[in-house]
Amino acid sequence: MKGPGLERRLRDLRIFRIFEGTNDILRLFVALTGIQYAGGHLRELQKALKNPAANLGIILDRELVIHEQFLLNRLADAAIEIYAMSCVLSRASRAQQRKDHSAQIEKNMAQVYCSEASDRIQLNLTALKSGIQRQNFKQMTEISNEICEVGGVVQNNPVGF
Repeated sequence: MKGPGLERRLRDLRIFRIFEGTNDILRLFVALTGIQYAGGHLRELQKALKNPAANLGIILDRELVIHEQFLLNRLADAAIEIYAMSCVLSRASRAQQRKDHSAQIEKNMAQVYCSEASDRIQLNLTALKSGIQRQNFKQMTEISNEICEVGGVVQNNPVGF
């Protein structure tokens, strides 16, 4: 551990895990905030129907949405991409309005970015409905539960440590 800066490098790498954890939490926050906002409108609809028996499945499952983190991540990624697209378009539009010398390149960059982002959004939203993706999410949940149960890595080290 006292090799040429190894101890320091290992210590410095810990911060990346902290940042990544924060990033994951913020992603879930974005998705849950959006769902809660939509949930408010759904509650109004439910009151208008005045038939809770017809919405029994929704009532029983509403607390389970927080456990659907894989789905929420996809939803959050799509929302983040949409927000980034609006920022890119805003900047390119401003450059066009002001007739900046960079307006044409900013327009081209915005078109490319929005095209790529649109593809990523479509992939994320399609994955929400995909049976294969849902099966993958289920398997990932099983894997993570197993890792949590044993308190760490499940498989043996292939090198024999």
